[in-house]
Amino acid sequence: MIAYTRTPRPDAARELGVELVDLPMLLAESDAVTLHVPLESSTRHLIGEPELRAMKSSAILINTARGAVVNQEAMIRAINEEWIAGVALDVFDIEPLPEDNPLRALDRTRVLMTPHSMSNTPAGRRGTQREVVDKILNAANGTRPRTAVNPQAWA
Repeated sequence: MIAYTRTPRPDAARELGVELVDLPMLLAESDAVTLHVPLESSTRHLIGEPELRAMKSSAILINTARGAVVNQEAMIRAINEEWIAGVALDVFDIEPLPEDNPLRALDRTRVLMTPHSMSNTPAGRRGTQREVVDKILNAANGTRPRTAVNPQAWA
């Protein structure tokens, strides 16, 4: 298995039996490329036309990160012009995916699309509920929430 990361940890990679490579090598050598990055200015359209063209024509792209990590227009061309074999997506630029989005018109034998609902399980819901209650109790007891959306309100 090979991997590319912007923050390499060679010891962890070795422990997992993963060879760290640069992005061009990962794209050229992989049968399946999976994306696991946050959406930031540096990762917006991380995968565009040059990257898709660098992939094997038999490769598939799997995006479960954020929709805008992949340039949607380039990805549509990659499918229609057979630069790659297929894509699997559970994230989109606009969610929920509009009925008139061109992704919906692609060859369904080469495109798998599902809703982004990884935590929509009983265990996931319990974990979310437990986290919310813990944060409310911490705030009520005077502990500033670590992940506050509006930290300026704490004062």
